[in-house]
Amino acid sequence: MASDIFYKVIDLSHDGKGVIKDGDEIGFVSNAIPNEDISVVWYKKSKKIKFGYSIKIENRAKERVEPICEHFSICGGCQLQHIKYEEQLRFKQKKVFEAFKRIGKIDLVENPEIVGFEILNYRNKSTFFAQNGVAGFYKEESHDIINLKSCQIQPIINIEISNFIKKYRYIGSFTIRNHIDKIMLIFENSFKNIDELVKKFPDIISIYQKNRLIWGEQYITEKLLNFKFLISPNSFFQINTKQTEILYQIVADFLTPLKNEVIADCYCGTGTIALSISPFVKKVIGVELNKDSILDATQNSKINSVQNCEWIVGDATTVISDLIKTKKEIFDGVILDPPRAGTTKEFINSVVESKIKKVVYISCDPATLARDCSIFLENGYGLKKIKLVDMFPHTYHVESVVLLEYL
Repeated sequence: MASDIFYKVIDLSHDGKGVIKDGDEIGFVSNAIPNEDISVVWYKKSKKIKFGYSIKIENRAKERVEPICEHFSICGGCQLQHIKYEEQLRFKQKKVFEAFKRIGKIDLVENPEIVGFEILNYRNKSTFFAQNGVAGFYKEESHDIINLKSCQIQPIINIEISNFIKKYRYIGSFTIRNHIDKIMLIFENSFKNIDELVKKFPDIISIYQKNRLIWGEQYITEKLLNFKFLISPNSFFQINTKQTEILYQIVADFLTPLKNEVIADCYCGTGTIALSISPFVKKVIGVELNKDSILDATQNSKINSVQNCEWIVGDATTVISDLIKTKKEIFDGVILDPPRAGTTKEFINSVVESKIKKVVYISCDPATLARDCSIFLENGYGLKKIKLVDMFPHTYHVESVVLLEYL
């Protein structure tokens, strides 16, 4: 229900919503900027927290811009398009700074440096939902599908493919992966008009249905830092290819690898980071729970003629402990890029007990990164470097890289 009351926006939440105080209640409002006065439609309330979206704005902030997407007001994909890009970057810097202070009890000297990316159409993977002749993304806070007409953060051809698929009233999700101007399509359910689809879009070279290859090639490929990578339907690969190169260069700069060193790459996925540092070290051991990813990593080693990478399927916490304590493997450095939930105390304890000199931690979640870094710092490590990469412009997400060294 719409409110005739105007509220002062006092801050931005970690996910880019405007924060207001309404008596003893806290409100989180989409499409709002600090210092603006807004009226709100509230769509959800729980205890003393409520959520809404702004319908009127007074005292428009100087940081406000016109969103670049026609679906911005209802789509849940981007959260910051109404904010100038340089302010988006400052928001992400502040977000990491405050997470370290509040959650990790770590006082950074200043906001971390961030590498921005103002190019649009950057996504190399997008998942669409389709039903009743409509295809697109979910509306914010719902499972209603937006009939997508455009999307500024992914390749234009994706919308054209989506429009073609919905014409045949396909029902279910489908994922489009774009790499080096070639496309892989992964359908959740059966799509019967494959011949028409590939005739219309010759850049499609691979189609899967229900995780089974039904047309074309098993893999598509990507090039990154002079390496070639095979990508299968379930491969993890960073969403923004160009920024990924910068991210991996930062990892290498922080690690300062030497030719006689052995490095552990934990949560290694398809081996992209391990392979990128392999020319500079004696050996890299990659650890990954997903068996399919390790199969891809093995293939990636072969096609790049890399012989100093070893791949292990298993939980990083268990494997790293076994390698250090049972097999007496000595590591000079550890790279970890865990899921959003972060790593485990047991993993950190194994690293701490073996006094591994260098730890490079990559994270997509400042909160869990700050939490885990605080444990390292409590156990003899120092935080030496931190740098951010904006992998996901116009969203609230940010990638962080941290160097921790045993003192």
